Amino acid sequence: MSINSILNSARLGLSAQQAITQTITQNITNATTDGYTRQRALTQTLSTGGVIVSNVERIRDSLLDTNFRHHTPMSSGYSTRASGLERISGIFNEPGDSGLAATLNQFWDAWSDLANSPNNAAAKSVVQQRGDQLANTLNRFSRDLDADLNSFGSALSGNVSDFNRITKQIADINRQVIAFESGGQTASSLRDTRDQLIDTLASLTSITSIEQTNGSVTVYLGGSAIVDGVSSKEITLSGSPLSGGVSLLLDGRAVRLDSSNGSIGAYQQLINSDIPKLKSELDSIAAGLVNTVNSAHRTGWTAAGELEGLSNWDIATPPTGSNIDFFNSANVTAANISLSQWVSSNPTYIASGNIQNATGDNSVALGLSQLRNSPSILRVGSTTDSLSFNEFFRDTVTRLGVATDDAQVSFTIYNSLTINAETNRASSSGVSIDEELIALTLHQQAYSAASRVVTTADSMAQTLLDMVR
Repeated sequence: MSINSILNSARLGLSAQQAITQTITQNITNATTDGYTRQRALTQTLSTGGVIVSNVERIRDSLLDTNFRHHTPMSSGYSTRASGLERISGIFNEPGDSGLAATLNQFWDAWSDLANSPNNAAAKSVVQQRGDQLANTLNRFSRDLDADLNSFGSALSGNVSDFNRITKQIADINRQVIAFESGGQTASSLRDTRDQLIDTLASLTSITSIEQTNGSVTVYLGGSAIVDGVSSKEITLSGSPLSGGVSLLLDGRAVRLDSSNGSIGAYQQLINSDIPKLKSELDSIAAGLVNTVNSAHRTGWTAAGELEGLSNWDIATPPTGSNIDFFNSANVTAANISLSQWVSSNPTYIASGNIQNATGDNSVALGLSQLRNSPSILRVGSTTDSLSFNEFFRDTVTRLGVATDDAQVSFTIYNSLTINAETNRASSSGVSIDEELIALTLHQQAYSAASRVVTTADSMAQTLLDMVR
């Protein structure tokens, strides 16, 4: 081997070791940078002698990425669902002094007190107040659930906007990667950014991604490509949280998601299923109260009620009571339940008994007080149950609590799996300072060795030149 060949090989070695050292230094510098993937310089031996750095590759395991992105939407979805259900549970405040259970008991207590003193004006005033409080509590629950529907709807809309923004960014990075890597190099920084975007996308909903031979990735949602090369598709929302729920559309077709499909799926379930079911059950309580209480109260007699009810009596049919509603009976829901115009204006319209002009008659008040434990409302499911109002509401709150606990347990499980998946990924793709420092020392020594070869070759060349002079 000639001296020139030795010099050339040594100089190539110096350049290669310098490039390798720069790569290692970059790894160390970015050891704590989120999303950074450890890089490794690849060397190639030339047929003419010497070594060059042919490329810098990312140390990335696609299987570990897939595992992380499989657990991420479940963790995110159940986290969102648990948080949403806890927020809803706070509306009911059970057990608590301002909850519906306490308000119902106070309502029944007021009728019981009136049954003990059927002619007591103060007791009738308490019944009026407790009835109004009961109606207001149901009104408040309905308003608060509607407020949550709006809030969850806004959050869902924000998630969808984020989703569409990210898919556009991924398509744009695909374009840049294709252009950069056409020259044979790896677009490490661009790929890191793209992987981070795909991770974020997985927290919004369940997706899959496949890398293509040209360096781009194709991202799928529900079997449809939402990012394909340099183009992307948008998902859209249809409907209203307050009216019939919302649908997620892709290419005009509905995409069905559940709470395990990231925060988007969780918000959809809260909006389309959880809150509407609760509102329906509150409506059942309101309608049941109005029908049951009014039915009994119409049979009761009061002097004020007789004057008001005369116009509603059929002269040919003897009246069986003052025919006064306790609650307003028109199209009753939890949102609009209220005292009737008569009872609201004056508690003297409240009836204690159903015998006309009978002092001390407490039959109506006693019957209404016993509704506390009387089956008065139906729940239709796998079986049809007849329950008291208190039992019905207690069952509703219990099932809400169970759903909240289930979501929290599921979040705990999948969050642990996600953390483990990220730990495994980091152990493969992350930077170990100790390992990099060891490698840095070795390649610095190799650089020094190559420098000595250059020095020695230069000295040899100089010696030869001196000999021929």
